[in-house]
Amino acid sequence: MFRPAQSLDYVAGGRGMSTEIGGRDRFKFFKRPVVPTMEGGTQTAGGMAAAASTMPINNNRPIVHRSVQPRSQFLQSDNVGTEVGKKPRAPRTLEQLPGKPREAFLASTDQPLAQQDAHTRTIECQTMFRESDTQTDPYTPDYFVEEGQQPEVLAIMELRYGEGLPAGAGEVHMIDRVQRRKRVEANLPQGSDPQAMNERLVALEALEKLEWEEREAHIKGLQDTRLQQMERALRKREEVREGQSVARVESVKDKKMDELQRKLQVLQEKRLTATRKLATRHANPTCEKEQPDIIQDHILYGPRAKAVKTNTLVEKMNTNNYDVRPTLLSFPEGVQELERSVVPKLETVRTRRLLPPEQPAVAALETHYQKRQALQVLDHLEYANGIIEASHEVKQKSSNIQDLYRATPRLQRPDTPTLTLQGDDEEEKEEAILLLQRLLRGRAVQNDFYEGKERCHGLIEELQSASNAKDAEYKWVPEQERELFRGRQDATAQSVVDGVQGDVLVGTLDYLFKELTRQQESRKIDHLRDLAEATRKSLEERETQKRVEERALREKEEVQYAKLAKASNSTVEGYLSQMLHTVATSTALESAIEEAITKIASSTTKAPESELEEEDLVCSLLDNVVIPAACRNLGKNQKLQRRYGEAGAVSSVALWGVDASLARQ
Repeated sequence: MFRPAQSLDYVAGGRGMSTEIGGRDRFKFFKRPVVPTMEGGTQTAGGMAAAASTMPINNNRPIVHRSVQPRSQFLQSDNVGTEVGKKPRAPRTLEQLPGKPREAFLASTDQPLAQQDAHTRTIECQTMFRESDTQTDPYTPDYFVEEGQQPEVLAIMELRYGEGLPAGAGEVHMIDRVQRRKRVEANLPQGSDPQAMNERLVALEALEKLEWEEREAHIKGLQDTRLQQMERALRKREEVREGQSVARVESVKDKKMDELQRKLQVLQEKRLTATRKLATRHANPTCEKEQPDIIQDHILYGPRAKAVKTNTLVEKMNTNNYDVRPTLLSFPEGVQELERSVVPKLETVRTRRLLPPEQPAVAALETHYQKRQALQVLDHLEYANGIIEASHEVKQKSSNIQDLYRATPRLQRPDTPTLTLQGDDEEEKEEAILLLQRLLRGRAVQNDFYEGKERCHGLIEELQSASNAKDAEYKWVPEQERELFRGRQDATAQSVVDGVQGDVLVGTLDYLFKELTRQQESRKIDHLRDLAEATRKSLEERETQKRVEERALREKEEVQYAKLAKASNSTVEGYLSQMLHTVATSTALESAIEEAITKIASSTTKAPESELEEEDLVCSLLDNVVIPAACRNLGKNQKLQRRYGEAGAVSSVALWGVDASLARQ
């Protein structure tokens, strides 16, 4: 709104006198009444008289333009003071006090208001509320326009805060248009002759044409803005729809994958059950039923073929509390052995996801919505193709039946006989004579017409030249303009055709360049793929050779380990048998000695009396006791030496194999 740079002394209103504010924000401008101390008379009347004494006396009161009144009220009160025969409208102020005439408040005085002893002041303030519920248009003071003036600010008086204010480029252009119209209207010729009227008409038509062009440009800009907004809204809606479609497809995909996983889990459980049954059947070929040992199953916490039926849930809950640590992981050699026994990655079968076949043309589209539309079109085409093929089959069958009908011989119909009557030749002659008479009469009339035309040929040319002379001056200019217009149309059409051809060429070259780039990239990818396949084949061959060598080495180590275990078992068995034999022999000897001592003590044998008896006794002891015992001990020692020699050889060979494998690693 209009804001004066400074308060004018000769303008009544604004800062010069109090005004009223209407609307819901009226409470923001309340003032606390102050009663001045004046001598005698009515205090309010004296104050108003003092205030009115500073105003110049002017019978023609100025027009008040209030920024807070509504548009309808402003339109009703516009230009009130400028109309002839109407009383100027005074500003809306406080009501006059009763009992005092208006001239009493307009008493003139030579002293200004600042030099008088004023006991009161009028102060206005503006609030700074920025809340959403109480925020309104910023306060704008009243401005007044004297009679006979039309300031340019009235051209934008209908603008409000947020609706054109604060002023921008559009409002500046509006003021420029108003100034341009004023300049054109001021420069119009003021005569009433035809020349002045024509000049006025031409100037106003040019101004109106310019304004209409600006209006059309403004409307086109608004339409472009609206189109951009609609395009953004459509793009946003398409993005939302695309997101919803993707979410829906993902949810369906997750459901299908969950169903597939459940089915695979069921198949895995069935496979494990069948495998366990087959293993049980092969482990017990005689089909003998064994009594289950529940205590043994509870004692052994290792893996078993079938779990115990009782307390299964408790065991599943307690499985995490068991400390299961493989012994091979406690030393480096065991870890290396486990790493060697792990199945390589190349031998594992990778699970491939089941993906439906895709159309290359459909996959090349950008959005899922376009892909769905293309798939629907393909479905419709397939359905129509099926119908067409079915119709072709029906037509083929019907054509075969028609061929059978065509193959049957047809009966030849005889010619229709002609009836000749008497007098036909005479009728034909009469008809020919009548036709010849009509032709002769028509030619005679045509010759008369041509003769009259030749007689009046000069008059016809004179009339045509006179009419052409009258219309030449009016037709020549439109013909020339029409020729120019046709030339411009041809040039425009040629430019459009050239542009279209250029666009087609650009699109074709762009497509060819992209296709060439794609082929080059595909060739590079094929080359890289061939190189990767060759590298993979070489790695597979190397891995296969290494696997064969490791398998041979493993078999050799297993044979050596088997021999070492066999030798160790035989050594342990020999040691145990020898120990048992030694213990049994010593025990038997001790018992025999005790029995012999007992027998000797109990028997009353006589001592040898002669040397011959002593020799017989010694010989019998040697033959029966000493020599057999010595023979037995000698045989045992030889047998043990043979066993210990074989075990030492086997152990030395096994130790050599282990040292070789460690050195190779």
